[in-house]
Amino acid sequence: MSCLLPPACSFCLHYRGDDDTTDRECLGFKEIPDDIIKGFHDHKESFEGDNGFQFSLNEAFKDDFENVQHMKQVFNQYTKNDRTIALEKPVNKFSAWEGV
Repeated sequence: MSCLLPPACSFCLHYRGDDDTTDRECLGFKEIPDDIIKGFHDHKESFEGDNGFQFSLNEAFKDDFENVQHMKQVFNQYTKNDRTIALEKPVNKFSAWEGV
């Protein structure tokens, strides 16, 4: 799995995936759906096929989870059209060079 920040699944009590592989397994899914991994669906709510399991924070990772959530807010990160966009208004690094 590759992404800028880890998905919420990584901090879930039900997660059975391995960060060293591409496994995306949990108690609810053999293969966690992209809509959940990419954050299109907040899995605190039911999702088709989740077998009654929703996100439940693994308290051992509480601090890490809170840090990631804070980073997402700071960077205003959101997903759209299967692409991660880090900032709503990208900074033009070369604006000082315009007109030179």
